Amino acid sequence: LDENAVYALRNVNSGRCMDVYKSGTADGTNVQQYSTVAGKANNTWTVKKTSDGYYYIISQLSNGTTGYLTVADGANTDGANVEVSSFRGDDSQKFTLKRNADGSYIILTKVSGGKKCVEVINADTAAGANVQQWVLTGSTCQNWKFEKQ
Repeated sequence: LDENAVYALRNVNSGRCMDVYKSGTADGTNVQQYSTVAGKANNTWTVKKTSDGYYYIISQLSNGTTGYLTVADGANTDGANVEVSSFRGDDSQKFTLKRNADGSYIILTKVSGGKKCVEVINADTAAGANVQQWVLTGSTCQNWKFEKQ
């Protein structure tokens, strides 16, 4: 992926974009899926390679130090919430991007040792459905298209 590009992260199952709730910038602001129309700061992201081979996923709402996609509390549990928070550089903010045959990606979490990923809860297709960490199941709710904006 191009570190200079801006992406919409579109869920393959729902067709909706990964979104920061109400364009919040405070630590702990929830990440959900929302609109099917991309291009706003609350639903576009950049990726940045880490020195140890992972990626940070950063909201366009970021001021340079905020807006990093984060597994809440660095938890290695199914259902752990995904949110944005200030840069910490720890494992809760590091992801592996595994490309699927259809060009979409599974966003694997480092806190789980790559055994869990970022998904939409219960394969929900509704606007506002929560984004969380869950064990790999093969469901399309765990697949994300990185669409250049």
